[in-house]
Amino acid sequence: MLACRFLACAVVLVGTISWVWGWTRAHDQASRMPALAGLVPEPFRSHPDHCAFGVYPDRMNDWDIAQGENGRWAVLLLVREAVEALRQGDGPRACFLASVASHYPQDALCMSHSPLLMMSNARASDDLLPASVRPLLDKLPVERASREVRRYARGRKAELMKDRGFFTAQKPPELLPDLYTGVQGYVHDWLEDTAAALSLPPDQRGTIVGGQSLGQQPAWTWSEILRRRSKALQGTPLERLTEYERCNGIEGWSFYHRWLAAEYQGQWLLPFALWHHWPDKPAFRDSEALQAVFAEEFRIGVEATATLYRYVATAAQTQVVADWGPFKDHDARFDALVKEDVTIQVAEDRPDWRRAAAFLHQEFLFARQRQKSQANIALQTDAADARPAPAGHWIVLEKGTAYRLDVRPRAPGQPWLAIRLQVPDKDLAAMSHLVDLLLDEAQAPLWSTSPPQTVLKALTVYWAGSHLMRDLRTQKRSPEQLLDFVRQVPHRNTEDDKARFADAVRSTQRTPGLHPWLRWWQTYTP
Repeated sequence: MLACRFLACAVVLVGTISWVWGWTRAHDQASRMPALAGLVPEPFRSHPDHCAFGVYPDRMNDWDIAQGENGRWAVLLLVREAVEALRQGDGPRACFLASVASHYPQDALCMSHSPLLMMSNARASDDLLPASVRPLLDKLPVERASREVRRYARGRKAELMKDRGFFTAQKPPELLPDLYTGVQGYVHDWLEDTAAALSLPPDQRGTIVGGQSLGQQPAWTWSEILRRRSKALQGTPLERLTEYERCNGIEGWSFYHRWLAAEYQGQWLLPFALWHHWPDKPAFRDSEALQAVFAEEFRIGVEATATLYRYVATAAQTQVVADWGPFKDHDARFDALVKEDVTIQVAEDRPDWRRAAAFLHQEFLFARQRQKSQANIALQTDAADARPAPAGHWIVLEKGTAYRLDVRPRAPGQPWLAIRLQVPDKDLAAMSHLVDLLLDEAQAPLWSTSPPQTVLKALTVYWAGSHLMRDLRTQKRSPEQLLDFVRQVPHRNTEDDKARFADAVRSTQRTPGLHPWLRWWQTYTP
């Protein structure tokens, strides 16, 4: 959707570096919109220009290092740095870093990356789909093929797209048909470039074939995206689909959980809204309906970004007292804790607290799986039936007088921890972000690679983002100087960096990987 694989060398010098392809700024539009639409707290509302750097990882050429499965760890480093900047009173720097971090969840929800359409392993994973949608999988008008495609604005020569997804609809779509024909129905480029054309102002659509057919239609605004929502799923298999609807929202969502839900919505469900005439001969919906689908994709990206900004703002206000006792030197700390029983208690009768606790509980279950442990991992969500925690580690989500994450031994000399997550009565919805903070403090792998320190150390050494953060940390700049500096993209990864990084993380594993997480969310019942 918002930007995927862009060649970082495509720049021209005009005072500072600017990008040849205006459509790469679509990521930036989604990163900036939560601030412009008032969906997030300060300092983000007051610094929308510093929030407009969602495409920055592509500009740093960090593919094969920080993108993909290692994105979770890149986000952890960026969030830590943003939180520290905010605690030091440097709002513009915090906003910039958080907007750079927004790239990774945004990239994860793109329809253009959907395994259903790109034909990677969709057939083996149909159990990730709701039961009502599974029979439609074989009806998707896509095929796996190898063709030479001219990838407009990505290079002058045709490029062999080997074993990739191509649309097989009988008629081209009404929306940007010239682009569709030009890329021979190549799934990735038509979806990505169409989404970008719609999200950008008219004067920035010049590099997108057929972009002029949109005329002076303005770029997306939040009100326009919300206006189109009702039509996005109308008459499609997703209309009133519970599994889709429960992924929506900002307030009360853990950022990491919203990232997962956004990926499920964007890659696994939303593609079914591109066509009508199910289940016989699916055909592209009309231009207005397709535009509504792309607006819906953009909405999901904005919501995921808003939860990220809210997490950063909450974490900066949170007092962290972390005495991990005998576990302080462990890498993925949950993996160490699950050698003993763990009990998670929810002390308030709130659906968002129960959802956040269930997400936390699932990470503990995957940690137990990694460690081949037989420990009991209990989740108590009935606040009215709260009982004293049994022996083992105890985690409680409760009201307090401030934002506080407190980790300490349950009693002197005991091998068990008591972990209290507290939020003030005025902001109970922030509990989800205390869960985010605990996941980061414990370096929980989630759906990424493990062991964490192997990847984090390699990112610190080889990733351009780490070098950039170091520069910004050691030399103070005014808000205007910060913008001037980062727009020059002073750090970019090289092919040598990528080779060295790959060698450094060769021993890591995806445990459990993304699909078990998606399978949990697809079957989760509140």
